[in-house]
Amino acid sequence: VNPASGEDLIGSPGVDEVVLTLPLPPNRQTQMRQDGQTETHTFKILAKDAGNKAYVSGLTVDGVAQSTPVLKHTDLFTHKEMNFDMSSKPENWGANVL
Repeated sequence: VNPASGEDLIGSPGVDEVVLTLPLPPNRQTQMRQDGQTETHTFKILAKDAGNKAYVSGLTVDGVAQSTPVLKHTDLFTHKEMNFDMSSKPENWGANVL
């Protein structure tokens, strides 16, 4: 995470699935639901077989292929799903970022 740039560097996930329940960002008007709870945003991270495959071979965000392992932090609030393609051997995906 680089707070000055607003970008997050994506690394290899260690689990198959994570679901984040995030508060809405300040620029979106929050609404109180009928049950009295504040509206939230759900972001799902999927990495099938991440426990057995340590290397990322590709990444999609809401079905759109990503060529680099860098996302804008605001993407966590505007997208719904990040899906990693995992490999048991090192891959070139994301190698030419820095």
